[in-house]
Amino acid sequence: MSANKSGENESSPPTVQISKALLDRLDDFALRQLKGDGSPARRVHPRYRYRHVDVRLILSHSGGRQTFYPVCMRNISAGGLAFLDNKALMPETNCRFMLPAVDKKLYPVDGLARSCRLVEGSIYEVGVEFIEPVDLSLFVGADSAARIRTG
Repeated sequence: MSANKSGENESSPPTVQISKALLDRLDDFALRQLKGDGSPARRVHPRYRYRHVDVRLILSHSGGRQTFYPVCMRNISAGGLAFLDNKALMPETNCRFMLPAVDKKLYPVDGLARSCRLVEGSIYEVGVEFIEPVDLSLFVGADSAARIRTG
């Protein structure tokens, strides 16, 4: 990423290509865990498939500088989301996303990175908790039959 002479905003090139096969394997693994041993679920909100590429992640830095990263969304819940990228993001990092909705509009949503794990090769999965819960129907539709559960 090149430095911006004004020190204000920097952008990254389009996100690394994430294969549908990798997304499917991660979803299948999460569903197997969900059906697992009958132990109580640790998640408060069910997760649903939310596959969008080049979604804008905005990171704010000291001095008011912002960095924009295009990332690949994996899933979403009322309380958070997971995305994939070839860059790790430290837990406790403040994040803002411009999330595409069913109505084709972009909605700004703030969150806090809670986890980051290497899933395959140089691809990381980052889990983000929203600062305020979102209306899930904006992002995966109101028809629960059309929603694809991923965890």
